[in-house]
Amino acid sequence: MALILYFNIAKGIYFPWTVKALTWFISVSLIGGSKLIWRLYWEKRVPFKRREERILIVGVGDAGEIISREIIKRSDLSELVGFVDDDVNKIGRFIQNKKVLGSIDKINEIINKEKIGMVVITIPSAKGSEISKDYK
Repeated sequence: MALILYFNIAKGIYFPWTVKALTWFISVSLIGGSKLIWRLYWEKRVPFKRREERILIVGVGDAGEIISREIIKRSDLSELVGFVDDDVNKIGRFIQNKKVLGSIDKINEIINKEKIGMVVITIPSAKGSEISKDYK
């Protein structure tokens, strides 16, 4: 492209627009293609490993069920371990094929036992002061 501009400006030799367009297209293709080939080579050689985050959901209501469905859909990014809830009648039940592991009072034991990396709180009525008190 630089050579065409040189001839165009300095020497007064004009090229048709098709030559200029083809030169631009070939240049972009070579630069972009080389970057694409390099990236594909490194992806095959060193596969990208995502760290699966183990997730525990607090609350078994509608919000907990909706979020659990979304987490299960994207199982390549994270793993839903189970639920905890303050209702003792729900302990031991299965929601989306994941067990309600225990009550909120025992959340620290469950986190340590199951090696949980993230806790998602799905209780819309919970106040911030209650949450910080319960989960410290």
